[in-house]
Amino acid sequence: MLDETCGGGDGIAWHWSIVTSSATNSQLAGVLASVLFTGIVLLFGRRERVHLQIIALFAAGFMSLGLDSYMFSMITGIRPLVQGKGISESACLQAWAQGMPASGLLAVGGTSLVCGLGWMLSTHQTEAAQKQESGTLRPVDNYASYLTGWMSAGVILTTTLLLAVTNWDFLDVMYALKPSPFLHRAVLSLDIAIALSSSGIALVRTCRPRRRPGNPHESAPPRTLPWAAYSIVISAACGTIFAGLLTHYPENWTSAWIYAISVFGILFGSIAPCGISILLAMSLPRLEGSAPAAPLQPAAAVPPEPVS
Repeated sequence: MLDETCGGGDGIAWHWSIVTSSATNSQLAGVLASVLFTGIVLLFGRRERVHLQIIALFAAGFMSLGLDSYMFSMITGIRPLVQGKGISESACLQAWAQGMPASGLLAVGGTSLVCGLGWMLSTHQTEAAQKQESGTLRPVDNYASYLTGWMSAGVILTTTLLLAVTNWDFLDVMYALKPSPFLHRAVLSLDIAIALSSSGIALVRTCRPRRRPGNPHESAPPRTLPWAAYSIVISAACGTIFAGLLTHYPENWTSAWIYAISVFGILFGSIAPCGISILLAMSLPRLEGSAPAAPLQPAAAVPPEPVS
């Protein structure tokens, strides 16, 4: 059975509480949101298209993390221990159901922050290459691209696997610690497959040059970057509405109600974040091949001035 913090009690393999950990997660979401806001302010003075796309991505991530901090703060207000009645099972079901979209948005916000930082590194590398004082286009140092790929792949892999563990605990709670083994394996296998594929896409885009290299001194955001920003906004809005509606939870949850809440919880806590991770991985700056060096043009001869 669950304890007074909606965590695991006697006879349960895990002893993690969604209620007591929500305060720290709310603070973490607020800190990440402030970092994104700082990035937006720093980029407001830039007028290039790629910088506008980064601002849009940061704005979407800022919205998701702001709402995420609010959702985690709602969970901290839940009091499962009712005086004279013991532990309220419905309150714990509400806490875990609200924790699913909150956990998903925290993963999405962190991934959008890292991908946006990757684009900032890429544009900084491009601008540094364009400001070379020599008249040739030298091969670009791809250290920033490699770092972007490994950072993005690491964050996507880590957050997706952590969401898989959260989904496992969520299904345990919703189905009274006896969920279907097939449901467990299906959700866990899906999360692992998406984690590996998304991190692989991130590494391929940032560490493997194109077969037809273009100019490494030019970078343009792909079409998937706006779609990723739109998806973040939609997921944040729908997840917050879902969590807000659960504040008026029923006293006795029927099997049909539990099934519906489980579907929406997995949707906002696993499927939507995993889909957004794939879009963000596909939106990373592509590693370009080195452009051939252009020969220096000889300076034009200046005719001597006539002597008067």
